[in-house]
Amino acid sequence: MKKSLFVAMVLSVLALAFTQDEFLLRRALVSGEKDAYKVTTKVVQTMTPTDAGAGALVGGETRFEMSMSLDMASSIDKVAEDKKSATFDLSFSNIVYDFGSMSGMVPQDSLPKSMKANGKIDERGRVLEMKMPDLPATLGAGGGLAGPMMVELPERAVKIGDTWDMAIPTADMLGAKDAKMTAKLVAVEDYETIPALLVELSASMPIDADLGNAVQASGAPPMKMLAKGKFEMKGRAYVQRSNGKTLSMDISFNTTSRVNMPDVGIEFDTTGHGTSTVKIVPQN
Repeated sequence: MKKSLFVAMVLSVLALAFTQDEFLLRRALVSGEKDAYKVTTKVVQTMTPTDAGAGALVGGETRFEMSMSLDMASSIDKVAEDKKSATFDLSFSNIVYDFGSMSGMVPQDSLPKSMKANGKIDERGRVLEMKMPDLPATLGAGGGLAGPMMVELPERAVKIGDTWDMAIPTADMLGAKDAKMTAKLVAVEDYETIPALLVELSASMPIDADLGNAVQASGAPPMKMLAKGKFEMKGRAYVQRSNGKTLSMDISFNTTSRVNMPDVGIEFDTTGHGTSTVKIVPQN
């Protein structure tokens, strides 16, 4: 009798241990809902010519730095009858740029201190449409504000350890349009005092693209810039359990590539590192 009771207790403990809550995450879309976020971005890139002749022509190794901080306000506009999508408005204000040692070479007066955008989002937090008429070509060519700022929610219910795919906004520009970021649910964990879920993000994809068009959009003369290399990204984000809203996202990325400019006979190696943070601002 005692042995049977002991076995039953062990089995019940094991059953509890292997039973996990599942979460069907959906973005609650409420007309008129407003949120505010603080966004920061920093990018550092080093370009090193592969031969002495090219190095003498362009002045040797070049280091480029850019950081940007801004306030982002979002507002849900019209919600579809089925509650599965909605139009939204974004405004970016108090934009501050810092180009480090190259500040004197960048015409910052031409860069906006505020911008507006609008688009359409679905219940999984996926941006279906996005228009940013105020985005200058200088920022657009470098990825600008196109980095991931919100978590795309999974199609199905998930439990701890499950993964799903997210789009990578810069994948097309880098020549890997079908590449995806992997999101993984790793913990049930509060964000400050808000019941939330912790999601880890990771991506790795090849770079194989002609960056000439993007650079030309920022004012450079037309020429080929054939890049081959690797892009890696990782990060973590908190998603509010009750409504699927992204509360914070921290991303870092690294790139290594070799760029060939056949029109001018220059080839150089590049390494890059960047970070971005998005954090919700508590409403009073």
